[in-house]
Amino acid sequence: VPVAGVAVDELPAKFSVLQLGFYAQDVWAVNERLTLTGGIRVDVPIMLDTPRRNEALENSQIALNTTTIPKANPFRRQTRSSSRDLG
Repeated sequence: VPVAGVAVDELPAKFSVLQLGFYAQDVWAVNERLTLTGGIRVDVPIMLDTPRRNEALENSQIALNTTTIPKANPFRRQTRSSSRDLG
């Protein structure tokens, strides 16, 4: 959202982020009528540069340092499903 009188390059929230995602899935036919599907997904956020300092936010009641970069902890999620032939 544009701010009146402020160029985009001057906004305190301007920084770059990359996210890598990996997914693996397998299907297992237990028998003719039962199939199991399982998968795992891993997402890793990567900060490409340091966000600019926001003095107003640092001096507010929140006192948040906007130049602190969070650790790139991987986010893992497992998926499971099954299907049956009821016929």
